[in-house]
Amino acid sequence: MRYFTLLLLFSCFHLNGQSLKLSGRVIDENNEPVIGANVFLTGTYDGASTDLEGVFSFTTTEKGAFILSISYLGYENWSQDIVLENESFEFDIKLTPATSELDAVVITAGAFEASDSKKSVTLRPLDIVTTAGANGDVLGALQTLPGAQRVGEDGRLFVRGGAAYETRTFIDGLYVAQPYTSTTPNVPSRGRFSPVLFKGTTFSTGGYSAEYGQALSSALVLETQDLAPATLTAISLMSVGGSLSHTQRWEQTSVAVSADYTNLGPYMNLVPQNLQWQKAPHTAGGQLIFRHKSDNGSLWKLQAQHHQSGMSLQTLNPQQLSDTLEVSLKNAYTYLGTSFQKTLGAAWHLQVSAAYTDHLDKTATIADIRSRETALLAKARLSRSLGQGHLLRLGISHWRESFEEKLQVPEATFLQEQQEPYTAFFTETDWTFSKKLVARTGIRTEMRHMSDELVISPRLSVAYKTGAKSQVSFATGRFTQRPQKAQILSTPMLEMEEAWHFITNWQWQKDGRTLRVEAYRKSYDDLASITPTGWKNTGDGYAQGLDVFFRDKVSIANSDFWVSYSYLDTERRYERFTERIQPPFAAKHTVNLVYKYWIPRWQSLVGMTAVYATPRNYYHQTETEMIQGKTTAYRDVSMNWSYLTQLKGHLLIIHCSVNNLPGFENNYGQQFSQQSEADGSYASVTIRPPAKRFLFLGVFLSIGKEGASQF
Repeated sequence: MRYFTLLLLFSCFHLNGQSLKLSGRVIDENNEPVIGANVFLTGTYDGASTDLEGVFSFTTTEKGAFILSISYLGYENWSQDIVLENESFEFDIKLTPATSELDAVVITAGAFEASDSKKSVTLRPLDIVTTAGANGDVLGALQTLPGAQRVGEDGRLFVRGGAAYETRTFIDGLYVAQPYTSTTPNVPSRGRFSPVLFKGTTFSTGGYSAEYGQALSSALVLETQDLAPATLTAISLMSVGGSLSHTQRWEQTSVAVSADYTNLGPYMNLVPQNLQWQKAPHTAGGQLIFRHKSDNGSLWKLQAQHHQSGMSLQTLNPQQLSDTLEVSLKNAYTYLGTSFQKTLGAAWHLQVSAAYTDHLDKTATIADIRSRETALLAKARLSRSLGQGHLLRLGISHWRESFEEKLQVPEATFLQEQQEPYTAFFTETDWTFSKKLVARTGIRTEMRHMSDELVISPRLSVAYKTGAKSQVSFATGRFTQRPQKAQILSTPMLEMEEAWHFITNWQWQKDGRTLRVEAYRKSYDDLASITPTGWKNTGDGYAQGLDVFFRDKVSIANSDFWVSYSYLDTERRYERFTERIQPPFAAKHTVNLVYKYWIPRWQSLVGMTAVYATPRNYYHQTETEMIQGKTTAYRDVSMNWSYLTQLKGHLLIIHCSVNNLPGFENNYGQQFSQQSEADGSYASVTIRPPAKRFLFLGVFLSIGKEGASQF
């Protein structure tokens, strides 16, 4: 389903064969050109972006009454009714600054650029889908931003020296249990949710809002779409499967249903694999999305999703690498989420949301393992303006997770079960002292009922505008997180782990360019560590570094590119390590280059992503010593190409992408035998990607219903 996002997202580009021209110029309150404003006919796929002079131009074959709309961050939306007949239109438009954005400084510590949420970088769905190497996955695109690490054998988000479990995902304000696909060791996972579901994808690398908790390092905050823009049927045929979806839009309601199936078997028969697959990874499922907006402005959202997946492969026996064994995995995943938002009177805004998740893994190998996690979550948030740029938010959230681990061997069955209830309260206020100085203060109170633990976490963010285009920001706060599932099952009374964040940055933005430099330090305490008497909160550590980000959308015609660099210095004593070590997922230096180029004559978009990360450590603990080594440096150059055309008046996209085009020989360390050889040594094999390259081909057809544009 995620590959189908290309259908919806590339449609903003201009297609040949149009007959009626709309053009004009957009300026701001100072009569300066507005660069990169989104100009479009509401309810259609026709539109363009303004250039360096604020000029836009596009053509359309639509006829009848429409609304021409313009949106640009920091300005009020502009719209005008027009009737399309046989004449072209030319406009001179002046945008009005949004009241909350009048030359305002924006808090950016722990963020990459200003966004609607005022807190973290927001990647549009189009940015995610068009990033080469991401393959339509939110996580793949975020890994090109500073602070994120490249851990090829895992695939999840590792941020600023934090393990993958320290990054939490939130949908419409609610924590999401198990946001990654299930997989076997050394086979990377992917995100479960398609980027087309979200109108905002916000990625915080630290110092984030008191509204979010249980994340030591990072928060990925996803806000779902409102009403679907139009009625649409979509069909996709891909080298790894296919999908079919239909969206129906009425005046105040929209419903979308979809079904998808992927199977890597045919593809893997053509491309050499480093793993001995018995049954290639395959997934089947579907989803339902319902939206309703009432006359009083309230909005109700409902999303239901179910997928089943599986795989089987012949792998090395971890006890003795000279032997092999078959490992099979079956997963069933169900997600149900709903939210309701409404303005109460003239001041308060209420948002209530709830979600249910059921995640079941069945693994068959020497033993049969049945692992299940269910989560029921609810949240209520109130917000109101206090006048003069001040804003108050407060709320309560509660969730209850259930863990079950069942191990069955021929001789016996072992069962572990545990409940994990958790409640949190938060209050937060934005203070606007002047156009140059803003601050955000917050308190989060968390109660872990299992251990009768109460934690109060203060948070503070401040930003000061140093010039017309630049500012500095600072953020600090306490962040806590409950232990991991295996630790909870073993030692339920473990306390929450803790990290303090200290972040400062300088950011400059002008005419479609952003330059940002950020320094940070995280201090860890109470990390879960294994001791001779079991799990204890005796671990500690630190992570510190420097991130640099530069993005330019205007210097090269029809191009958009960004460069990110991360320096990371981190050590921690946790889990099985008895002394501070550099974690095996941490690379000291990481560089990303992302480039995208639109070719109008060929109606094509091409993209390239290049990545380099210095070697990481790996470890093997024997009875008498710690074996330490280094991986090779991580290198990757990925490319993609998309061609847009029409088939009988309907949008058709042909898309091709290839990861690791040069075929770099990446490796992720060594897997050691758990039993020693006769001479006391330990056999090992190199951990490599499942395949040297990954090639994807897809054809996407979008069939728009006549009359959808009137909505």
